[in-house]
Amino acid sequence: MSLEFIGFIGPNEQSESLAPRGPLVDNAFIKASIRAQEYAGFDQALIAVNSASPDSFALGAYAAGVSDSLGLLIAQRPGFTSPTLAARQLATLDQLSGGRVAVNVITGGDGGDLQKDGDFLPHDERYERTDEYLQVAKQVWTS
Repeated sequence: MSLEFIGFIGPNEQSESLAPRGPLVDNAFIKASIRAQEYAGFDQALIAVNSASPDSFALGAYAAGVSDSLGLLIAQRPGFTSPTLAARQLATLDQLSGGRVAVNVITGGDGGDLQKDGDFLPHDERYERTDEYLQVAKQVWTS
């Protein structure tokens, strides 16, 4: 069995018990967070997605330029970006980072948060969309 340690890259200093401080996107904090996770030997770091956060792809691109070794687990919500565009974005970022990108496909999530971004599909239909989305993305990557 293989064990991986997965950290988190947020756009600024905050947690469940700490209210956000500083700018919405704090470059110095992001760099320090990446360096700490690299030093600690983390394999990957999640870059989450929600309706109130900066763009996960843009944060991932920045993180790829700052980091030398940390894997980047980019959260992606099907339905907000076309599968062909998302596949190209992920493939490009993977190439630029030297093969360090993975994707975390977020199908479920908080229905209220999804609606803030305009996604009103019911649960089962979101999962059907994800199946089709992943089929298209895989086809882009392999053709």
